[in-house]
Amino acid sequence: MYGPIDENVVLHLDARTGQVKSNWGAKMFYMPHGLTIDHAGNYWLTDIAMHQVFMFKPTDLTHPALTVGEMFQSGSGPTQLCRPADVAVMKNGDFFVADG
Repeated sequence: MYGPIDENVVLHLDARTGQVKSNWGAKMFYMPHGLTIDHAGNYWLTDIAMHQVFMFKPTDLTHPALTVGEMFQSGSGPTQLCRPADVAVMKNGDFFVADG
């Protein structure tokens, strides 16, 4: 049966040792694809199965502060995405989604 990934999908590794410093995201994503960390330290993740982009504040990694797209509804309408791959974030907060 299909469902969200049971394990943590985001891992913060120590660059010197390769040891896992922290991890999160279990049971939140179906097919995570892209990860961007903006200038404020927010995490932007794309999920190509859910057709959504999520932004998480570094102080709350359990609830997205922003969700773009309709869950499991691909499309080209103003509220829909189709397999979003990546996000670019400008310093003023504007962001661009590589979609389709």
